[in-house]
Amino acid sequence: MIRKNARVLISYNDSSQSHGYNLARQLMSYLHGQGLEVEIRDYGNSRLDAGPEFAYQWLILIHSSEARPSEHIFATVNIALRRVLERSMQGILAVTTAAATNLPEQWATLRKYDASTQNIDHHLGHIWQMMQYAKIPYVQPPKSRWPFPLSPSVAPHNWRRSPLLLQLTTLLLLVVILISAVTFIWYRGFPFTSAQSTIASRQTATALATKKIATPVQIDPHQQEYSNIITSQQPTSSGFPDSQQWVKTDTCAFHATDKTYQAKINTLGLYTKCMAKNTSYKNFAYQVTINLSQGDAGGLIFRFQEKEQTYYRVSFSNQKILVASLCQPSQASCADNNIAEGQLVSDLILDSIDPTEHIMLTVIAQDKTVDIFVNGKFAMTLQDNAPAFGQIGLYAAEINNPTTVTFSDLKVWSLDPQQSEWFLS
Repeated sequence: MIRKNARVLISYNDSSQSHGYNLARQLMSYLHGQGLEVEIRDYGNSRLDAGPEFAYQWLILIHSSEARPSEHIFATVNIALRRVLERSMQGILAVTTAAATNLPEQWATLRKYDASTQNIDHHLGHIWQMMQYAKIPYVQPPKSRWPFPLSPSVAPHNWRRSPLLLQLTTLLLLVVILISAVTFIWYRGFPFTSAQSTIASRQTATALATKKIATPVQIDPHQQEYSNIITSQQPTSSGFPDSQQWVKTDTCAFHATDKTYQAKINTLGLYTKCMAKNTSYKNFAYQVTINLSQGDAGGLIFRFQEKEQTYYRVSFSNQKILVASLCQPSQASCADNNIAEGQLVSDLILDSIDPTEHIMLTVIAQDKTVDIFVNGKFAMTLQDNAPAFGQIGLYAAEINNPTTVTFSDLKVWSLDPQQSEWFLS
């Protein structure tokens, strides 16, 4: 059986417009309804967390292409296999979505489910049933329990038949019985012991039995990173200073009275970008508090390269969904500011977050690794294979209703030691 709130990582290997991606999204919703915490990522951004109390219990691969997966996902699966054998993960399941799709030979021993026939709804319950019991994949022969390699001549079933060894064993047993008898007779000959000595011995034994042994507390490395930067360091900049040249228009407005910034959108399916034109960060921490009381979704933009129109956007919606997307002109253009554009990198349902309350989003980007936190708690990790300097910004998105998102308490920590602060002066 699967415990409630167990974490599940669903990893898919094709585009965000495919059958495999649609299956991943619907499976995430279905498993979430069963009380599980589910996250979906593409193969290139799938990574298992390090801390055991935050670790995934299941890895589900949505495999819908004959193309060879990247070395990154092979390494991720190998880690999962090891954890299953160590009993720190419950299982791995490979789901194929295209007819005649074969798994790579390295995954031949994984449990497989064929979802290439019938509609998606038909398969959700069957996949859930397969997750109710775990099967350990065979990856290597079981190790011998003996402290030395066994040859046929010294195997356990042979040495028991050796007359000489049988005689030695019998002699050893007799010696043990003799020593036990002598000890018993000696003890019976001196039945009275010092009461004070007996009480002292019992007190010592009790103290040893009740002594609390300190065990090291395991701290999640993502939370440690958050503490080392956000909690322990002063931000490089705070608020919305004029030196950063925040855009000021009808849809992007700064309110000096309460030091807040608002992004508005009144067109269905689009979002508004509000950029700080005179900023440039590559390694940084970026935090802001958002108020979604008047709309659908809002979030952050970072590593924005204006000329190339390449950037990341991270948003949280009133449906409790955290989404991270990558915009780049060559593969996933966002030229029209359409919420459906861009490459979905990761999304996650955060059922414990109340969207009617103020929500604090934090991004910590250090070279290729980008960690995202919600209300100070780690949520997801992205892998940026081409990290570059870029602007920061904010945005509001209209999914179903006109949206006004209010931003406050914006802070930035520059983590580039050689970066000059010319753009803040």
